[in-house]
Amino acid sequence: MSDEISRGELREATLDGVRWMTGAKIAAEVAAFASSVVLAHLISPEEFGRAAIGLIAATLAMMLTWDGFGTPLVQRKAIERAHLESTVLIGLVFGLTMSAATYLLAPALTPVFGSETVDLVQLASPAFLIASLGVVPQSVLQRRLDFRRLSLIDVAAIVGGAMSSLLLATVAGLNGEAVVLGAVIMNAVRTLLLLGSVPLTAPRWRPRAMWEMARFGGPAALSSLAFSGIRNVDYAIVGARLGAAQVGFYWRGFQFAVDYQRKLTGVMVKMALPVYSRTRDLEHMRAIRGRIVRVHVAMMFPGLAGLLATAPVLLPWLLGSNWEPAVVPTQILVVLGMTAALGTGTGPLILAAGHPNALLALNVAYLVLYAAVVWVTAGIGLIAVCIGVAATGLVRTVAVYYLLLDRLIGIPFSRLKADVGPAFVSSLGLLAVAAPLTELGAATGVPAPVTLLVAGAAGTAVYLTALRRWYPATWGDMALLADRVLRRRPRAGRAREAPAHSLAGSS
Repeated sequence: MSDEISRGELREATLDGVRWMTGAKIAAEVAAFASSVVLAHLISPEEFGRAAIGLIAATLAMMLTWDGFGTPLVQRKAIERAHLESTVLIGLVFGLTMSAATYLLAPALTPVFGSETVDLVQLASPAFLIASLGVVPQSVLQRRLDFRRLSLIDVAAIVGGAMSSLLLATVAGLNGEAVVLGAVIMNAVRTLLLLGSVPLTAPRWRPRAMWEMARFGGPAALSSLAFSGIRNVDYAIVGARLGAAQVGFYWRGFQFAVDYQRKLTGVMVKMALPVYSRTRDLEHMRAIRGRIVRVHVAMMFPGLAGLLATAPVLLPWLLGSNWEPAVVPTQILVVLGMTAALGTGTGPLILAAGHPNALLALNVAYLVLYAAVVWVTAGIGLIAVCIGVAATGLVRTVAVYYLLLDRLIGIPFSRLKADVGPAFVSSLGLLAVAAPLTELGAATGVPAPVTLLVAGAAGTAVYLTALRRWYPATWGDMALLADRVLRRRPRAGRAREAPAHSLAGSS
């Protein structure tokens, strides 16, 4: 099963994928965000803190199963049926083993987190088995670059999970259980729809194919495990050292400053590996990556700068006064959100270039640093944790550019300035306008919605003006993307033949 395509077909498939996935992501995340706001008024910060620990299992399940078993299927230039059959088998074994181990070993965490949190971890344990069932069909759809179907599946899954959490909280009166079960249901809906989208593959013992998958999938899975540790070790340490309420405030700040932009960048992440894997050579890969990152950062930074400016009014108005202690953590973690936006897609790029071991080494080193910083700063307090986490994000960005992009891909370290410069400078203008307007509105008693609207509109106008006047190349790329997302143009080739690229054809 080979997927050879031309640059033009790759470019068209990518732009078509961006159109579908952007629209789907916006629709799904609006529903999820609305659900989250309602749940914030129904469930206490303490319960959200316990749920954040419980959700570690669900997050770990998705990352390990996909990177360990799905990534090798997508990254290979050609696959055989034996690769699919062997992946189904080892995925099932892995999912069953991990679900059982999570459920049975969770009580050992009781002395650290308490029995209520342990119950939530056990509630999330089926996530491993559920995720393993969807790996092969998702990989097949990604190889076909069928981003339309993948987008619709994501919408159904996210909306289904969000609505389930709301019903469980409002009708059944559940607290943290509603959050965790919503995540499990979301994954179950996604897997069921994936299984119904492609012909089922029977699990079979195929030693040669298993070895070929393991050679690449093993380091990729371990790298994913390290990255999952990075995304969750802070919750575990803050929960153990500072208590459920503090981890609840930290989780909420992290959600606004980092996770929401990651959700939006999920469009690029889901397309990145199949796009990069279908490039003809490293030069082509570098050209695509340059334009992707420039546009991506330019789209993410204004929202994060706006959050930094308006958080003191936005969070209490949106979530309720009991979430006010999350304001300062959110503002500090905006720095981490910006570094995360800059690095989004680096993992798929390194994997597509065939360097899973390098990615593994960097993620393990960063996990050790990250955990150490969180552990030390947790002894001081939540604000110190946020400052430490933001600082480690800056360190990781420098390491990624120098150790991975420069040395392995041939992208000069000096490219960091060009990648971040347009969005950063323009965001300073946004912040200089939006922050004083927010403070003035709060001080004079202007209703929060009016304050947020005025500050947001003024800041956005300054940002776009600065970008257009001083950085015409970035502005032109954003205009091209907007044009292609909003207007449908005929595609070259069939949908299943067109492996994707974003802004790719030339650079």
